[in-house]
Order: sequence, then C-alpha cells, then structure tokens
Amino acid sequence: MPTAILMPTFGMTEGEATLLRWFKEPGQLVKADEPLFEAEMEKATIEVPAPGNGVLLSVLVEAGQ
Repeated sequence: MPTAILMPTFGMTEGEATLLRWFKEPGQLVKADEPLFEAEMEKATIEVPAPGNGVLLSVLVEAGQ
C-alpha cells in the first residue's frame, strides 16, 4: 500500500520550505530511515528520511519548489 511522504513541521514558526533535491528517483528502492530528500527552511536545511522500506513510486514536488 502506498505511503504519502509529507514535509515535516518543526516548530510553530516554520511555515514554508523549499525542496532542494531528491536522493532517489521514481522506481528506485528505498530503505527505512534512508535520506529521501533534502529541504531548506528559513533557519535550517534538513534531510527527511524514508518512513519504511519500499519503492519510490512518484515525485509530486520537484526540486526547487
């Protein structure tokens, strides 16, 4: 069953983030806790891990958005 990957929220002031890059492409295997994408917020750049093992089916938000 597909799992949606959402941008995490960190605190009350972080309202927007820019997705900098994907570490995986659609069709590639993903392992739990492996960095999936990198995002930039006003005060920090974070790597967001995969929530579980599987295959990245599709990318709905491209880098730079």
